Amino acid sequence: MNTDLNKYLSFLSKLSYGKRLQPARDWFVLVSLALLALGALAVVSVWMYLEGARPTGEGEVPTLTPAFSVDALDKTEALFEKRAEERSRYEAEYLFVDPSLPAS
Repeated sequence: MNTDLNKYLSFLSKLSYGKRLQPARDWFVLVSLALLALGALAVVSVWMYLEGARPTGEGEVPTLTPAFSVDALDKTEALFEKRAEERSRYEAEYLFVDPSLPAS
């Protein structure tokens, strides 16, 4: 067991700064860890995408319900028809006098 501890401590002593700073090593470790994390995220993302795209196994295609009621559409069409009729009556039947104009 003592040899295992010595190996571990010798490995840790290699990571220590010692008397000289080693910025190249630090940047290499930082970039390596960042790329490793990015790779892990990509793997997890692909796995989650594939899990979501896989069929549920129920074998049934869900039926789509319409986003609106056909009855509401009919009511809206009737309302616009009524407005069109009222507009034609406004243009043909109703007589409005503009009070700002002088009487002729």
